[in-house]
Amino acid sequence: MNLGGLTLREALRRTWVKINEHEIMTRAAAITFYAIAALVPFLALVFLLAAYLLPWLTHGQAIDPVQPLGMLLPAEAAEMLATELQNIRQRPSTGLLSFGTIALLWLNSSLFVAVMDSMNRIMGVEETRPYWKQRLIAVVMTLAEAVILIAVLASTLLWPQILGWLKLDVMTAFLVTAIHAFTVFVMVLISFAAAMYFAPDADQRWEWITPGSLLGALVLVCVSFLFRFYVQRWGNYGATYGSLAGVVVLTSWMWLCSVELLAVAEFNKVIEDASPFGKDYGQRRESAGTRARAVRGTSDAPRSSRPRSTFWLPAFFQARADRRRDQKTDDKTAGD
Repeated sequence: MNLGGLTLREALRRTWVKINEHEIMTRAAAITFYAIAALVPFLALVFLLAAYLLPWLTHGQAIDPVQPLGMLLPAEAAEMLATELQNIRQRPSTGLLSFGTIALLWLNSSLFVAVMDSMNRIMGVEETRPYWKQRLIAVVMTLAEAVILIAVLASTLLWPQILGWLKLDVMTAFLVTAIHAFTVFVMVLISFAAAMYFAPDADQRWEWITPGSLLGALVLVCVSFLFRFYVQRWGNYGATYGSLAGVVVLTSWMWLCSVELLAVAEFNKVIEDASPFGKDYGQRRESAGTRARAVRGTSDAPRSSRPRSTFWLPAFFQARADRRRDQKTDDKTAGD
């Protein structure tokens, strides 16, 4: 994988330097605070959307959305979420466009505003978007993440029933299950890509897969399972915190996820800084400046005509893309 001309070791070293320089640990703590404050409103929003979406997806079958979370989170955190969901279920239902729903969206948008602030720090830019636009983007991100979460939970919970309905043989069922797992992984990648594309106040290029999003999705799953294993085996939070053990465990997990999100954004920025087509630190938009002139044939090319970034591709496909680009440049030069 091409990392902007950097080795993996050098890219990770620079990422660690940037993590310390931009105070990522402290910013992750701020995001965690907003995440905890928005936890119940977000669960209420997810439950409200699920009430409208899941009957169509599940054909009326009853499902428990806490089941997959129990496989990913420690028992204390999963139990706390289950309790909150049960409390939400017992409340009077509200309409999809009610005042309560608007209030839920407003509360949840504060979390993504904190993410935007951290992403701007990573990119080295200041927030210049109007307040209403910033909040609107945060609300859209809230809805998008909620829909992705519902889709992942529903597909995971209903997969055994789907396999039973398809009546496939063992080998075919294994292949279909692998495709399903890959699809869920892609949805997580899209979640990372959306956060890193819409959050910063900078002109970003949409990339379905980047080294940061790919690494982030893998690390998110690994960190969650390892943290769950640690809490179940060695972490005796109940003896120390008592009834607050669930809150402490969930807060710790959210902090790890926040650190991981910002760290992979730093990883992407390090690669972009090393790439001749990337933006400099503090630069909002790409330009055919001195860095672009280092690449043959692009000194005066406008942004739309310059080759798209393909730094996320495996080395074989990256080499093919580079050869084709060089061939087109040579043909154009010969024609002129």
